[in-house]
Amino acid sequence: MLTRVGFAVDGLIHILIGAIASQVSLGASNDKADHSGALGQLAAVPRGVILLWVGAVGLAALGASAILEAFTSPALDRSKRIAATAKNLGKGMVYFALAGTALTFARGGSADSEQSSRQASSDLLSLPGGVLSLRCSGPLSLQPVHILL
Repeated sequence: MLTRVGFAVDGLIHILIGAIASQVSLGASNDKADHSGALGQLAAVPRGVILLWVGAVGLAALGASAILEAFTSPALDRSKRIAATAKNLGKGMVYFALAGTALTFARGGSADSEQSSRQASSDLLSLPGGVLSLRCSGPLSLQPVHILL
């Protein structure tokens, strides 16, 4: 049930990103056409904070589901299993990051996705194996790849 909420919120975020991108291309807005811009728009509407809290829980559930699936997926041949595990771990990390951003906005904060990305990269680099993790997760940070995941 909660994962369905996560999928709905993820869809809503992408619709809002599309709307912001359309406004920017027409010169009607200076907002950022990214996740932070979409969540900021959602926070600005009446009852948007409630949607952000529900969305944060749904996105976290979606992240947990993806990570759980990474370790419990049916046995495939070795190369497919490794690829499926990496893909699901990446999806889980992306959904947890979105949940964190939604939670930041729900609590009345704001987030700059560029600065958040820099901070997350810096934190990851300080961990053992962080360089390898960052290199592997780099392609996942591209917007079209995220949509396809």
